[in-house]
Amino acid sequence: MSTLTVLLSANSLWNITHFCRPILEMLLERGHRVIIATPPSASPHSLAPGARFRPLYRYDNSGQNPLRELRLIQEYRALFREERPDVILTFTVKANIYGSLAAGQLHIPVISTITGLGYSFTGNSLLRRVVCQLYRRGMRRNFRVAVQNRVDYELFRQKRLASAEQLLLIPGSGVDVRRFRYTPLPERREPFRFLFIGRLLSDKGVLEYVEAARRLREVLPDAVFEIVGDFFSSNPASISPPLWNRLIQQGNIVWHGQRTDVRPYLRRSTVFVLPSYREGLPMSTLEAMSTGRPIITTDAAGCRQTVEPGKNGWMVPVQNVDVLVETLISAYHTSRLDLVRMGQRSREMVETRFSKQIVARVYQDLIDQLVQPARRPSPSVSSEC
Repeated sequence: MSTLTVLLSANSLWNITHFCRPILEMLLERGHRVIIATPPSASPHSLAPGARFRPLYRYDNSGQNPLRELRLIQEYRALFREERPDVILTFTVKANIYGSLAAGQLHIPVISTITGLGYSFTGNSLLRRVVCQLYRRGMRRNFRVAVQNRVDYELFRQKRLASAEQLLLIPGSGVDVRRFRYTPLPERREPFRFLFIGRLLSDKGVLEYVEAARRLREVLPDAVFEIVGDFFSSNPASISPPLWNRLIQQGNIVWHGQRTDVRPYLRRSTVFVLPSYREGLPMSTLEAMSTGRPIITTDAAGCRQTVEPGKNGWMVPVQNVDVLVETLISAYHTSRLDLVRMGQRSREMVETRFSKQIVARVYQDLIDQLVQPARRPSPSVSSEC
């Protein structure tokens, strides 16, 4: 097996080490040289052993200055010339677009992963048109463009943001089912805990969750509504700290802030809730499912792939607090036996569709196709996500 230099890039080191760990482990186990390029990080020591870190000083997550974006392309190009990667893996919007543009100019093969379209596709139509045009230019020379749900797959195909030959449907980022092991539900004598895990962004549905908890203060007085997650100020959809503090004071919420290990919160939870507007394939939900938790989520791109209504949870309309309240009440009054069965189904879904082994194998096969182009098959959907 040839030893390759593989460069991964995204909007933060945390994103790479958290969401791309199955890919990192696969690359390092196969003896490849791994370089990670993100904006500067306060904790480069968190890298997987064997990987090297290269900071991108021009990568501004919140910036929309065309001159600065041009400088980011130049910084990418200089980095690629210096490191001479055999293949580049990009994740998140700016890495996908500007990293791909720089790599295309140098004829370096790129596998871009669309982990979610987020604010740019839930915001105004002008922004959406601009981003579509940027994707169309950026993806033009890529080897593959992997998307994590069928809605995004069809959007990229219909709007010709990538060609049919490039597009590939993959089952998310991959869950470590041994790390997020199945844990029995808390006994009924313990508090009934609803849990939300995610950044404090309006398009994650956190405001709807907070409002639902406020309304249920008197209806479900012994239910606990928890949130694990922190601000993400560089995102336009981020909730401001002053507004958040007012909401917490008025609401019925236990907020834990950011946590490096969410497993203790998952283990003591009863039902996981993510009322998001749009996702790629939400890792927080999949980790909750792997732990054996029923879920409440929305009928939105990326979210609906994680729920079989009545079997492992409930599905609600996007931005509909009334239905979310009704569903939270329904979940609370569901028998523990039925909740256990739902949690078991969640675990089965992760093991058979969304495990890290399945996802790592997809990227391993793609890289092998680059090394052995004569054996390169036509792309196919790797999973009905």
